Amino acid sequence: MQKQNKQIQNAVKGSLIGLMIGDALGMPAAGIKEEEYMRTYGPITSYGSNPIHPFFFYLKAGQWGSNVRLMLTALESWEASKGYNEADLRTRLTEVARKSKEDFIYARWLGETINKALLTGSPANSYSCTCMYRSIPLALLADTREKALEYSASQTKITHISDTSLAASHFLAYILYTLVHTDKDMLMVIKDALEDIKRTYSADILVRNIERALSGEIKTIEKAREVFGTGSPAIEALPLSVYIIVTYGRNFAEAVLAGANSMRRDTPEETQRMAGLSYVMELLQCSGGATDVTAAIVGCILGSRLGMEAMPQEFITDLEGRKSVEESVERLV
Repeated sequence: MQKQNKQIQNAVKGSLIGLMIGDALGMPAAGIKEEEYMRTYGPITSYGSNPIHPFFFYLKAGQWGSNVRLMLTALESWEASKGYNEADLRTRLTEVARKSKEDFIYARWLGETINKALLTGSPANSYSCTCMYRSIPLALLADTREKALEYSASQTKITHISDTSLAASHFLAYILYTLVHTDKDMLMVIKDALEDIKRTYSADILVRNIERALSGEIKTIEKAREVFGTGSPAIEALPLSVYIIVTYGRNFAEAVLAGANSMRRDTPEETQRMAGLSYVMELLQCSGGATDVTAAIVGCILGSRLGMEAMPQEFITDLEGRKSVEESVERLV
């Protein structure tokens, strides 16, 4: 059944605010070893800061990182262009990369791969989740699912050209458009999105991991973190996010906090690989601890179905930039 405009507006707000909440919750622990973060701060239960983080020491509780900025840039481009405009979005993203290179505080740890892709004009062939964030407002605001998927592929190719990156953006765009515009069961929507990327892309590892997240064979969040990893590549972050949504999907706070507490755990192989690196270089080279990414994906998907009424009030009140996003959605939907 199709939703009415007011319901759609609420779902779009819920998705964007949910993304921002998850990112802000996970940001203080991003890249930090679990034992180190837990020893200093304990488990994440609300917004916090981390003044000893080499890259986020200046962020206050409720502030988010560069991935949210990428989403907001796509939202601003849509509003300015009155729809999707690839050239305008590319220009705006390149300006974000330029400013990030010049201003450490502004950058909020914009990734090296996406920065290079934007500044050189040469898309990367990596498995990234960063390309997914720009798909979110495009999928939420598109007139049809076909357009949502078309825009998703177009904007992904600005920075990433691997089938896995394209499939990840497609998967998220399919889910968000469908959840916002219909009352179809969320688990069925996720399964439909999975079948759609199987038909469209060659992304075997991503598909296999999402299938395993949906299978019911993994019984605990601890095991899911071990099986999928807690890193930012799409083949880790998306399956782990799907597992969390399936497991905690009726409780927004519990789900995003499960994502935010999916911290870095170095395997013996990781420890050996990074032996001799400085603390700062470890954070740049480690493959785990994308707490902001996982919590943001979970918050985005659940927010589109549960709406802002399912979110703890303190998560909404103390969130950086929340009012501006709500106002944009009210103008656009």
